[in-house]
Amino acid sequence: AKAIAANAGKSGVDCSDEALAAGWAAVRDDKDETDWSLVTLEGKTKVVQLGKGSGGVAALAAALPDDKVVFGGLKLGGKFYSFAFAGDSVGAMAKGRAMMCKNGVLNDIFQGVHGEIEVDKDMTEESLLAKFK
Repeated sequence: AKAIAANAGKSGVDCSDEALAAGWAAVRDDKDETDWSLVTLEGKTKVVQLGKGSGGVAALAAALPDDKVVFGGLKLGGKFYSFAFAGDSVGAMAKGRAMMCKNGVLNDIFQGVHGEIEVDKDMTEESLLAKFK
C-alpha cells in the first residue's frame, strides 16, 4: 500500500503512465487530428489510457464502453472539456468507487479545460454545444 501511495498524486490515483499525458497533449495540439481521449481505472487507483481518436463527438460516443467507468477530454467548438462516464452495465459499487477518483483523474490529466460536460452514447455535437448557449 505504501508503494501505491508513493506513486499516486495528492488525489490518491496513479496518473504516472506517460500515455495519459500524451493522449491529452494530442487532443490539445492543433496540428493533430485527435479530438478526444479516454482513460479508465485499472484496479482501484492505476489510471490507464483506454483510447483516443478523431471523428468528433460521434466517434467518442461510439467508443464509450458499456462495462467501464471512463474519464476523458474532448475538443469541441475550439474549446476543451473533461467528463466522466459510467457504462450501463457498471455496478453501483464499482461506479461509486471510480467516481471517488473523478476529481483526481480530471485534475491530474485533463488540465486546461473550459469546463466539465455530461456525455452519453446518444450525444451529438449539436446537443453538447446547446448546453453552453
